[in-house]
Amino acid sequence: LAPRAAAMHVQPAVEFFERLLASQLPALAAHLARLAVPTDLYLVPWLLSLYTRALPPCTAARIWDRVLAEGEREAFKAALALLTLLQPVLLLAGFEEAVQLLQQLPFGGSHGPTGGHAVGGERLAEATLLEAMGRVAIPKLEYERLLMRCITHQALA
Repeated sequence: LAPRAAAMHVQPAVEFFERLLASQLPALAAHLARLAVPTDLYLVPWLLSLYTRALPPCTAARIWDRVLAEGEREAFKAALALLTLLQPVLLLAGFEEAVQLLQQLPFGGSHGPTGGHAVGGERLAEATLLEAMGRVAIPKLEYERLLMRCITHQALA
C-alpha cells in the first residue's frame, strides 16, 4: 500500500487506541499530548510488526501466541501494558526522551542497535509485560466497532 493508503487503514486503530489510552492512563495520555508525541509514531510500528521490531523475539512470540489464541485485541493489550510499565519514566520525560524510549523499548536482551534503554536502571522482563497484559481490559463493544470501521474504512465517530 502507498503510505497514505496505509495510514487510512490504520487510522481507526490509532484513534481507538488514543481513546483507550485516555480512559485507562489519563495522566500519561495528557502528558504525551502536551509533548506532542504522536500515537502513530510508536503504535503503528508496534502493531504492524506485531512487536517483532520493538521487543526481543521470544517476547514478541509470546504476544503472537496470545493474539492467535485470544484474538487481535491482545495486540492492543500489549501496547497498553507497555505504556503502563513505562508510565513512571514517560511522565518525567521530555519529547526526545519519550520518543527514544517508545522506539527503543527497555526489554531484556539486545533487540536492536542499542538494545533499548533501562527503566529505573533496569530492563523490563517478559513476565512483567505478560502479567501487565493480563490486567488490561479492553471494552468488547468498542473493539468490535473498531473492527467494523477498519473493515469498512470508516472514521471513528
